Amino acid sequence: MKKLLVLLVLLGLVLALVWSGCKKDEPKKEGFACKIVSPKNGAELPLDEDITVKVEVNASNQTIEMVTVDIGGKPGGTAIEEPYTITIPAVLLTIGKQTIKAVAVTTEGAQAEASITVTIIDTGAAGDENESPNFVTFANGEIPPSWKTNTWVVDVAMGYDDNYSLRAENAVASVVTQKTMNASGYVEFHVRGGDYFDLYINNSKAQAFSSLPLGNNWTKWVYVFEKGTHSFRWENNHGSTIHLDAITFARATLPKVATKAVINITATSATSGGNVIDNGNSPVTARGVCWSISENPTIAGNKTTDGTGTGSFTSNITGINQGVLYYMRAYATNGAGTAYGEQITFTTDPLAPPTVTTGNIINITISSAECGGNVTKDGYKPVTARGVCWSTSENPTIDDNKTTDGKETGSFTSKITGLNQGTLYYVRSYATNEIGTAYGEQKTFTTLTVQLPTVTTADVTGITSTTAKCGGNVTNDGNGSVTARGVCWSIFPNPTIADNKTTNGTGTGSFTSNITGLSKGTLYYVRSYATNSAGTVYGEQKSFTPKFAIGENYQGGVIAYIDHTGEHGLIAAKQDQDICLGWSFVGNTPVTGATGTAIGTGKSNTTKIVQAQGNSSYAAKLCDDLVLNGYSDWFLPSKDELNLLYINRDVIGGFTNSNRMYWSSTEHDKDRAWFQYFNDGGWQDIYKKVTSGGGMCVCVRAVRYF
Repeated sequence: MKKLLVLLVLLGLVLALVWSGCKKDEPKKEGFACKIVSPKNGAELPLDEDITVKVEVNASNQTIEMVTVDIGGKPGGTAIEEPYTITIPAVLLTIGKQTIKAVAVTTEGAQAEASITVTIIDTGAAGDENESPNFVTFANGEIPPSWKTNTWVVDVAMGYDDNYSLRAENAVASVVTQKTMNASGYVEFHVRGGDYFDLYINNSKAQAFSSLPLGNNWTKWVYVFEKGTHSFRWENNHGSTIHLDAITFARATLPKVATKAVINITATSATSGGNVIDNGNSPVTARGVCWSISENPTIAGNKTTDGTGTGSFTSNITGINQGVLYYMRAYATNGAGTAYGEQITFTTDPLAPPTVTTGNIINITISSAECGGNVTKDGYKPVTARGVCWSTSENPTIDDNKTTDGKETGSFTSKITGLNQGTLYYVRSYATNEIGTAYGEQKTFTTLTVQLPTVTTADVTGITSTTAKCGGNVTNDGNGSVTARGVCWSIFPNPTIADNKTTNGTGTGSFTSNITGLSKGTLYYVRSYATNSAGTVYGEQKSFTPKFAIGENYQGGVIAYIDHTGEHGLIAAKQDQDICLGWSFVGNTPVTGATGTAIGTGKSNTTKIVQAQGNSSYAAKLCDDLVLNGYSDWFLPSKDELNLLYINRDVIGGFTNSNRMYWSSTEHDKDRAWFQYFNDGGWQDIYKKVTSGGGMCVCVRAVRYF
């Protein structure tokens, strides 16, 4: 019994799995739907235009394979990806109510459908000749009685007879003779098949047709006519078969025209126009706008004439009166008459004073400011004056203080002068024409008051034993003219202009001051100053002590070196003592023992050289004998001392030829001594009695200690 129960349970499980598998194979439709969003259900659509169908699909996470559309059971097209837009060609359309159906199919085979009903209408539907003009289409032999004659043949094969008149096969000869058109319009022919035939209108060949396509491909030809009687005749002189599929008479209707909005309205003019949307099957011979002070103006009154044909046009309306309400509409005229667009109204501007705005107030000082304005409209009368007016009371007028800045529209700038400092003023622009004076918005400003300037003190530089350089920068004039500026100094803190001072110009900006008459080693205090009508202000205080400086003129020459004490060093002569002189006299060159190279050995080297070589003309002797600017202790520098002259040659000065070589007092050996190139600082030993080397002279520059 237990075994039987187990078998039954297993059988149930198998059946459940099989059923589940079958269920998985069924396409799922939950939440799957489609909808035709365009065209709308019940829409009226023209017979001769393609229909664009837009379909929305809610796939509910399923994959859409395709969307198909048909009309009246005839396939209209397929779309395989979004957006699902399908175009039904006009050749599939027939007049009357038609059903458009859309079907969406998923990759799993599920389908969703939607359908709408539309009405296909012939925009040239048949009508009686006495009705308002419209389209009349002849097709399949269904010719309206009011137009029907035995001479119009539709969709039959036509041959020819010996008299070149059209005929229908198996029918009597058919020739289009005459037709009276009660209104202007056009005739449209659809033909196909055959090799050659001619169309005559009013006994003149209007069109020759040759090699027309066969099958369902048709050639369209249009003839535009005016109201009256016209004859139509076909000639087929090649014996081929010709098919005349349809003859459409389009009788003229009134044009369709829209009126544009009115813009650029002034007191005596405005701009409008229109758009001729449809010519009503007859050439538009005139178009424009018409206007009146009464409703529904016509072309019998005021009007413009702005070309012919369809399309947009612009009309300039002139000669109208200021401040008047006008009615206006566009018009278009063709063979059927004159049509009007919608009526609109506008009112011309009245004559008035100008329109003016007040500009911003800038460049305010203690006694002046700048303002201005913009005359945006002249009020349709010439502007005779414009400017700004101001007062210490509100709403100033041209009877108060004012400027006069031109006589036209547009922007202008006004300079306001003669003001009192620290005072509140009211200002507004004005503009005048013969109608009156108008004012811009009122603005206020307060003139500045004079305050002390602002000045900073520069660093002290170029300090020597008796001079220094300083200066400052006047960054703000305090709203008043700076009449004096400079630096003042003293041996006491916080010097003033009652102490020693320089005077370095006026106004704002940077300046440099030369401080002289100082005593070396004395501590000085210095600060900049600036003066205006509010008083004198001082910059921050700085201090310095005069000291020796390389390049400073001192004790008969130029300081070339200062030692660590700041009190002693080396002075060089300002000019060369010779430019071509030997280290030794010509002849024997004894050993002098002048081998010192360090700073401080040049004097002893010179003494040793003179003692060894005696009286003659040579470099050391020239320096030893030198008396210059009241000093007689000059000597030829050692190697290290000469190198100091090379290093500071630019501030020492006098080294006009950078290619020169200069003797040191340092001996190399019995026959040679050291000299230095002043173009690159290089050293070389050379025979003592040589006065030049490599075409370059060896020069002599004397030095002394202080």
